[in-house]
Amino acid sequence: MMKRLFLKCNDKMDFIVQEINDSFNKIFNDVLFVASIEESDYVIELSSSYDEKSWENIDKQRYYIKTIDNKSIKLFGSSLLSLYYAVSELESIYGVTHLLSYDVYKKKKNFYLPKINKEFAPNMRVREWRIISDFLSGGEGRSLKEQKTIIKQLVKLKNNSIKLDLWVFPPFTNYSCKSIKDGNEIKKKGGMFHCCQKFEVRKGSISSSLTDITDRFTNPDMKNIKDDEELNIASIKYVNEIIKYAKQ
Repeated sequence: MMKRLFLKCNDKMDFIVQEINDSFNKIFNDVLFVASIEESDYVIELSSSYDEKSWENIDKQRYYIKTIDNKSIKLFGSSLLSLYYAVSELESIYGVTHLLSYDVYKKKKNFYLPKINKEFAPNMRVREWRIISDFLSGGEGRSLKEQKTIIKQLVKLKNNSIKLDLWVFPPFTNYSCKSIKDGNEIKKKGGMFHCCQKFEVRKGSISSSLTDITDRFTNPDMKNIKDDEELNIASIKYVNEIIKYAKQ
C-alpha cells in the first residue's frame, strides 16, 4: 500500500521540496506525495527562521530534526541553507551516502518515520571548497553542468562556501591597470587554462575514452572556441553563472 506524504512548507522552499521528492522516490518504493494534509498518511513539516521569528537571531547554520508522533516529523533550519542541511541529514539517516559528484542509494525499502529528536550545529564557521584554480585537476576541466552538480553536493555535505581563484593568464577576467592591459598578450601566446600548459588527448589513450575532446584537454564548454576574445567572453560568463547558481 502506498504511503501518502504531505510536505508542510512555504513557497520559498521549492528547491528543498524538489530534493525531497527526488530522493524519497529513490529511497522508498511506496511513497506518494499529496497536495493536502487531509488526504495524507504522514506529514513532513519544513520550517525555517522565515516561519519562526524566535529563531531569527540564532546561528544561521543550526538545524534540528524532531519526530512529533508516529505520523509526523519536523525539520527545522535557522536559515534555508541549514534547512537543506536538515534534509540531507534525514537522507543520511535513511541510508543515502552523499558524494562529491552524486548520491549513492541502497535498495529501495518501505517508508517509515525515524525516531529522532536532535539539534545539529557545525563546529567550523567556514567549510569551503575551491572549484576553480588553475591546475589540470581544477575546475577548468569541468563543464558548467558539472560545477552545478558539485555545488549542490557540497551543500549536502554541509559546506557553506566555495572559492574561485582567478589568475592573470586564464581567460576568466578582463582588467587593466594604467597602461597595462590584462593577460590578453599572454593568452595570444598560448596561455590559457592549466598554468598555460597544453595537454594533448591522444587517440587510443585512457583520457580519450573519458572525454569527447579530440585534441587537447580543456573545459568541455569551450572546446570548440578558437578566438581569444570569444573565449574570454565565454569564460567570464562561465564564472558568473557559477556564482549565480551558488547564491541560490
